[in-house]
Amino acid sequence: MIRKIIGYLKKLRLSVKTLKWIVWLFLLYAVIGGSSGFFMFYKLWREKRNLTRSIAIEQKKRDWLTEEVQGLKNDPAKIEKVARQEYMMGAEDEVIIKIVE
Repeated sequence: MIRKIIGYLKKLRLSVKTLKWIVWLFLLYAVIGGSSGFFMFYKLWREKRNLTRSIAIEQKKRDWLTEEVQGLKNDPAKIEKVARQEYMMGAEDEVIIKIVE
């Protein structure tokens, strides 16, 4: 079998050394540059890490918003605070003065 391959290579005028280089280059491409190579693996790993961080941030935002909603539903003092700060509302006997710098 090997003699047949060597005979075929002689017909193509390829040496065994050249064939070894071709095989090594092919394996190198398959390991590093292919669709399942090292660089693709690293890129997917980095994307997964970034998505995991984004999910954690969004979960913290969701938890904070849930607490805010519960506070606004149940705590009159919190409702008053938000109304005064965000919407510039006051009590019936108060006068709101807006100072523009």
